[in-house]
Order: sequence, then C-alpha cells, then structure tokens
Amino acid sequence: MRGVRSKPESERADLREYVRAEFNKGKSLSPKDIQRIEHMLRHGKKMLVMLMAPGARMSWSRPSNT
Repeated sequence: MRGVRSKPESERADLREYVRAEFNKGKSLSPKDIQRIEHMLRHGKKMLVMLMAPGARMSWSRPSNT
C-alpha cells in the first residue's frame, strides 16, 4: 500500500481498491497450499514492480456486484 503514495492522487483510490481485491482473493487459501501461495507472492511482486514504474497507468476495471 505504501507504493500507492507515489502515484497521482487521481489514481490512488483505484490502486488501493485493486490491491485490496487482490489480497482478498488469497483469504480463502489453505495454509497448506504452498505452491499456490508461492505463485501468488511471485505474481504480486511482478505486479508491484510494474505498477510502481514511472509512467505506469492503472487500467483495472472494478468487479461488478451482480
């Protein structure tokens, strides 16, 4: 969440919502599902690097509540 502070104010709310949604995806994982946890950690690190790069823009669409 600290990395969000480096982005323009207009994108921060969307980034926060995206990060929270990604963390919530992992809530239901079993602590014994090591491979899935490791995959999600690697994926998250890659996404962080991409999103925090200068000039990176947020293009995430909010999930619908239907």
